[in-house]
Amino acid sequence: MATILDLHVHTTRHSGDSILTPEDLLLHARAAGLHGVCLSEHEEAWPKEEFREFQRLAWDYDLLLIRAREIPTGMGHVICLGLDEYPVGEVPADRLRRILDGGGGVGILAHPFRYALEPNPRAWPPTYESGWSLPKSLEEAASHPIFELVDAVEVCNGHNRHVENCVALAVANRLGLKALGGTDAHGPQELGRCVTVFEGDIRGEEDLIEAIRTGGFYPAKGPPSNGLARFDMVGCILDHWDLKGEAGQLP
Repeated sequence: MATILDLHVHTTRHSGDSILTPEDLLLHARAAGLHGVCLSEHEEAWPKEEFREFQRLAWDYDLLLIRAREIPTGMGHVICLGLDEYPVGEVPADRLRRILDGGGGVGILAHPFRYALEPNPRAWPPTYESGWSLPKSLEEAASHPIFELVDAVEVCNGHNRHVENCVALAVANRLGLKALGGTDAHGPQELGRCVTVFEGDIRGEEDLIEAIRTGGFYPAKGPPSNGLARFDMVGCILDHWDLKGEAGQLP
C-alpha cells in the first residue's frame, strides 16, 4: 500500500513563525488525507521524550510522525532526519554532511530556488546567501555545490512559485538526485499541499530513511483528500532558460 507523507511541516512548538499547533496538526493531517508528517522544525528538533509523548497521541489518529529539523547552512536549508541528536543553529553544509554520515541520517535540500530566479528586494534566496551569484541558466543552477552534500531535493514546495519548483525538479533530474515533495506547512489549512508518495509501507523513521536512500517514491501536489497530481516535468513546459528540453525527463 502506498504511503503519503508531507515531509516539511512546522509547528508552534519549535518553529516561531508557525501558527500550526500540535493539536491542530493531529486534527487536520488525516483529514487532508496524509498518512504521516515530518516535523522539520526551525529552532530545534523535538526533544526525544516530548516527541515520544506526541507520537503516542498521533497513533490514536493513525498518523505517523517523523522527528527532524530544517537546518540553515549558509548554502541553503537542509531538512535533516534520522539523527539521535540534532545540532542547534546554523551549521556549515560540509560539516552537516559529516554529521549526517556519522549519525546515519539523510539530508533533503529544501526549496533550493526560492527567490533565486529573479531579484526579490524583500528576501535573499537561502541557497545563495553566502555570496553566490544567482543562476542565469539551468547549468549554473545545477553547479551549486550544495547538491553534492544532500541525499535528495525538495522539488514540490507549497510556498514556492511554480517555476521555482520546476527548476528544482529539472536540476534534480539532471544531477540524478531523488526528488521529494513537502508543503512547508505553517498553518493547518496548508497541510498536504505538496507530498511525497512512497510505493511501499512506511511505518517509522528507519523505513523512511531506507526509502529515501533506495527510491520508490515521487512528489505530488495535493492535498490527497482532493486527489493527487504527480509533479513532473510534463507540467513544466515553460519559457524559463531551457526547461523545454527537460520536459521528457521524469523523476
